[in-house]
Amino acid sequence: MTGLNLTLTLEDAGAKAVLDAVIHADPEVVLDEIGGYLDSQAQRRFQLEQGPDGEAWEPSARALLDGGKTLQNKRILADSITHNVINSRAVEHGTNVIYAAIHQEGGVIRAKNAPYLRFALPGGGYATVESVTMPARPFVGLGEEEEEDIPLIVVDWWQEAIDAAGAG
Repeated sequence: MTGLNLTLTLEDAGAKAVLDAVIHADPEVVLDEIGGYLDSQAQRRFQLEQGPDGEAWEPSARALLDGGKTLQNKRILADSITHNVINSRAVEHGTNVIYAAIHQEGGVIRAKNAPYLRFALPGGGYATVESVTMPARPFVGLGEEEEEDIPLIVVDWWQEAIDAAGAG
């Protein structure tokens, strides 16, 4: 081979064990840890009523009338937050609640099978309208805190693999 070649040979058994531990560390372990961290951050956002960017959610009419928390009347959405390690390279985090997307992204809701929407109002009575515009109230996603913490979780995972190899 022409050019510059560098060959590194590990003669030390301890160095070989550490390298082997790092190479064979199970990435699904750290992905599960990252998923759990993201789940807890989403739960924290529900408590703080703010998005990943730290922006406060627009309070819902129900929360204003009842003095409760936005998106938490029955906690169905908040309690549905979970994660799933897909493979050794990916973890998904979120919810399978059908109405989650409209709350996360905001948008307009229109009746599908009737000319109008009809729903109960907080405090009593009903409303009949052609559409309802929902403000975005993001609860999943990466903010600055997650972008700083996730690499630290990975570094800790590597360090644990190295420490375990050194102890073995």
